[in-house]
Amino acid sequence: IYSARFMGDKAYMVTFKETDPLFVIDVSAPSSPKVLGELKIPGFSNYLHPLDENHLIGFGYDTKLEPVKGEEPRVVTGGMKISLFDVSDFSNPLEKDTEIIGGPGTYSPLQYDHKALFTHTASNLYGFPVAAYTEGENDSIRYQGSGAMLFTITPEGIEKAADLIKDSTMQYEDWETSVQRLLYVDDSLYTIANSEITSYGLND
Repeated sequence: IYSARFMGDKAYMVTFKETDPLFVIDVSAPSSPKVLGELKIPGFSNYLHPLDENHLIGFGYDTKLEPVKGEEPRVVTGGMKISLFDVSDFSNPLEKDTEIIGGPGTYSPLQYDHKALFTHTASNLYGFPVAAYTEGENDSIRYQGSGAMLFTITPEGIEKAADLIKDSTMQYEDWETSVQRLLYVDDSLYTIANSEITSYGLND
C-alpha cells in the first residue's frame, strides 16, 4: 500500500507492484469493506489529495516495464507524475489527466511529506518543491536543477502555471538552497530553503 485517502464512507487506496491499481472501497460497514472498483495504470501515487467530492489528485512516479531476457520484466521508475482521478462512478474510476515532470531521479519532498504541498484554493493552484533530473547519454541521469513548480488543477484537467526550477551546472543539488516549502502571504508567493527565501508575485 503506497497511499490511502478516506472521504466519507469511501476509501481510496493505491498499491504498487508493476502497475498502479487505484481501489475504490466502501467502508460504510467497517467490519466488512467492499471493493467497488479499481483502475490499473502505469506508475503509482505516494500521496492522494482530494480536489472535490468526485476528484482526487495523485502525486507519485511514472513507471514502465523493461524486458529482461529469460526473466520477468523489471519495473523502471521515471519522472514525477501528477494524476487527476475522476471517482464520480465508484465502479469505474478514471485517470482524467496526467503530467510528467522530469526523468528518472526527479523527486519532491511531497513524495514522503504531505506538508510539502502548496495549495491556493481560490486560484486552483497546487505546488511543491522539485529537484529535476533528466536522462543523459547511455542511460545516465543528469541533474537539471531545483526549485518548485505550480499547477492549476480543476476537474477539467491539469495545466502548468509556473516553473520555478533554477537550472544548474552542478552535478548534484545544493541542500542549502533546495526548496523545502512554499507559502503565500497576500499576493506574494515564497519558496523556503534552508539558507534562503525567494519571493514571487502570486498573480503572475
